[in-house]
Amino acid sequence: MPTEQDRENNMQHARRMAYDCMLKYGVNSVSYELLAENSGLGIRTLRRYFRNKVELVCDVMRTVGREQYHAVCEEMMAAIPADASGLEQLRKLYYIMFSFCGTDCSPWLMLSELELFAYENHLSSEILDQYLDEVNNSMKYGKAIILKGIEDGSIRSDIDPDAYTALLSNTYIGMLQRMEIARYTQTDYSPASFKKQIDLHVETVISFMKKTAQQT
Repeated sequence: MPTEQDRENNMQHARRMAYDCMLKYGVNSVSYELLAENSGLGIRTLRRYFRNKVELVCDVMRTVGREQYHAVCEEMMAAIPADASGLEQLRKLYYIMFSFCGTDCSPWLMLSELELFAYENHLSSEILDQYLDEVNNSMKYGKAIILKGIEDGSIRSDIDPDAYTALLSNTYIGMLQRMEIARYTQTDYSPASFKKQIDLHVETVISFMKKTAQQT
């Protein structure tokens, strides 16, 4: 008979597999069948751990999801050179964030899916508060870099830092959504590769924010 420790180990394993499935297939695509296939646990066992899909998603995001987002943010900031200018730090941050896009959904786009899932299922404010907390935390990193760039003179100072931060967040999510549509539908009507599109996107934002000679 499984012990309490066995049950806890299985539940933690199920949580991690569910989080991976949410990244790979999207929040709405996660099912008991998909999780059973990826975790090796039976559907009946999973139903004992999570009574329904809403409970599963909420439990995963409160536990493994929260841990993963903190780890991702720490990994990003550790990879940014502390002695670089604010503008160069911003360029590095953008490329690091895009590096999380591949065969899996971006962690930030998954948070957007989570927000929609919460509204559709009339969830309590707790899960939405977590969504907003993680979004705000990621935006704080960007704002700190912007403030550094304004201080060291590499970033324009004629726009409010909060407006800059909102611009970065919105343009980044918009690019991610376009990438996800192409990935899910397996079609992309752009003549340029996504690598080139990302390069152009990043450099366009950097060019807009760069402090020119006329602004010095």
